[in-house]
Amino acid sequence: MNKRLAAFPVGPPHITGQSSVIFQSNDPQSIVTTASTISINRGGEAVLSNHFLFGVATRFNGVFRGLVQEVIRDFRAAQSPIQFHPNMTCVAIHVRRDDRAIPDMDMIEWCKNHTIMDKNGQMKPFGHWIDGTKLNSGQWMNMGCNKRLPFGAVTLEHFLNASRVLLPHNRNVFMMTDDPKWLQNELKKYYAHSPYRHINTVSNTATTTTTTTTTSNEDNLMNIFTPTIRPNHRSGTFNSSIDFWASVTMARQCRALVGHFGSAAFMVIYHSLCYYHDNTFFQCPPVYNMAG
Repeated sequence: MNKRLAAFPVGPPHITGQSSVIFQSNDPQSIVTTASTISINRGGEAVLSNHFLFGVATRFNGVFRGLVQEVIRDFRAAQSPIQFHPNMTCVAIHVRRDDRAIPDMDMIEWCKNHTIMDKNGQMKPFGHWIDGTKLNSGQWMNMGCNKRLPFGAVTLEHFLNASRVLLPHNRNVFMMTDDPKWLQNELKKYYAHSPYRHINTVSNTATTTTTTTTTSNEDNLMNIFTPTIRPNHRSGTFNSSIDFWASVTMARQCRALVGHFGSAAFMVIYHSLCYYHDNTFFQCPPVYNMAG
């Protein structure tokens, strides 16, 4: 297969020593598996690294861009009566859970019981993993135990409150998550004491309203737009890649971003919005880091 190497401008000003590139071909799927970032190491050598983890700016081929736009059109058209229109002011939220949390476990308590301090005052893993084997650093860090707040300890209330810290009186959030069951469970638990008395959850196929009173007070209203759920990125399919990049494209219309800096997927979204968001190039959005 003949491929053409095309260099693109560097990413946001605070990212140095990197230049984003893609290998173009007529096969839309090849653009996903070969999109990469070239970094220049200290020896002056070009190092090719995986784009999903470390890319900043990229431009897919026309076929792939068309598939992404098709997903976006379907998402906007399926919503009624509330639509995520292109000019809507919003805060983008990325919720990384799935394999980053142990089901039915208090993750703050779990991390507390599986963390010790070494002689240098540094945190390190302690004890055993859920399968009985010795807990290693990778498993421990994947749970977010090295951060102020583990992945599995972040609640819907945390995310919605953070969105209004960044954008006061905001009532629209674009929520990307790999754990739709978590969102539904959180809505049930959270609503009983929520300051938002009227919550609309808008997906690709339906609008679900949770309310106890009709109100015209916008501070009591929250619209949660949640696109097609992308499977775990480490085992995702070609179609899930389309869904992911469609979500990132829509998130770029938002003014601010909330997520967990311990997630590689979130960092891709963050760098993408640094490249372009809210009609602005090369300026990072206000961001609330749930990792602390």
